[in-house]
Amino acid sequence: MKYRFNLTYGLDCPLAIAVAVYLDAEHYIFLHNKWSDRLEVLEVGERTIRYRQSWRFLGLRVGQTYTAEHVPPAQFKNYDIRPEPAWMPSIHHLCSIRTHLTYRATARDTTFSDLSVEIDMPFWLWPFRGLMRESMERIKREKDREDVDMIEVRAKRYGRENNDCYRRPEQFMLFKDDYVAHFGPGSVPLTDAARAVDDGDAADVLRSTASQASSR
Repeated sequence: MKYRFNLTYGLDCPLAIAVAVYLDAEHYIFLHNKWSDRLEVLEVGERTIRYRQSWRFLGLRVGQTYTAEHVPPAQFKNYDIRPEPAWMPSIHHLCSIRTHLTYRATARDTTFSDLSVEIDMPFWLWPFRGLMRESMERIKREKDREDVDMIEVRAKRYGRENNDCYRRPEQFMLFKDDYVAHFGPGSVPLTDAARAVDDGDAADVLRSTASQASSR
């Protein structure tokens, strides 16, 4: 049985910065190490990467492998998730989960985030679909909150629109040529999928905790 849902809200940063942070894989193991402290590249395709993501549990290193696909300029797909080691009990033995994240610019210079999730599950797990959705949404919001807090600190130091540091030759970034082509000097026009959307589409905007505190 297939269960589908969407999680949509805004991120308080320009589109170019939201995409850069997503492609900056190195920050995952530092900023989001609550969830994972190691990310290894297994295979690289033209616009796909096969990862091994792992963490410590009861003294053992466990995790999962998955394929990440980038659809320029601002779409990201994850699929073919498998537990590792294979004997480890995991929901991925029972379900096939695919995600498709689309970022779009808004008229007020924030980023509209639309995460589409598809879970193919056995019928006896259907009553638990709400719990699975709640868990995935909670983790997504928590990670995005950490990103927005980091982006706010960076914006105060370098400027809200400044993405120069991500485009420097020494800065490692996934699919960097595609990023520079769309968000660098002389970049190509954005595709329709990434063009500005109405402000109302991003009424629920995640802002940094520092910004929220200062506005009270």
